[in-house]
Order: sequence, then structure tokens, then C-alpha cells
Amino acid sequence: MSAQGVLFAWTFLHVPRMGNISFGDTGGYGVGQIDLPEGVRVQTPLLGTTDDWQIGTAVGLTTFPVGQDDDGNELVTFRFEAVR
Repeated sequence: MSAQGVLFAWTFLHVPRMGNISFGDTGGYGVGQIDLPEGVRVQTPLLGTTDDWQIGTAVGLTTFPVGQDDDGNELVTFRFEAVR
């Protein structure tokens, strides 16, 4: 999978995520559908604010921590953010 794509659609969710993630005062998070050059569309969390996301925006892959395993190793997952 490519590490860059184009934002096809997005929404903002006002629900808690699993794990120990803090949203600060936003009360939720963005989720987008990203079109990758290979012809695949993925759904993923978005980094940023609603001002950062517009359909057609170029986005890039990034990772973020979601917790630790029983041995204390950091667990991470992925999300996309607007390319600046």
C-alpha cells in the first residue's frame, strides 16, 4: 500500500475509541476514506481538525500509539493526515 493518497470522504465521530487515547477537548476524531494510487480505498482515522480536511486533499500515512502490550511494548496503529 502507498503511504500517500487522496481524501475521498470524511466525517467527525463524537464517540470514544478503544484503548487509552485522549482527544483533549475535541470530544472525538475524524475518519476518512482514502483513495490510494493502487486503486484501493481504505477507511482510517484522520489526524488534524475539521479545517484540515477537504475532499480531494492529498494525505499521507502516519502512525500513533494506542497503548502497551503486557511486556510494556508500545502498540501503534495508522492514520492519515493532510500533506502540507
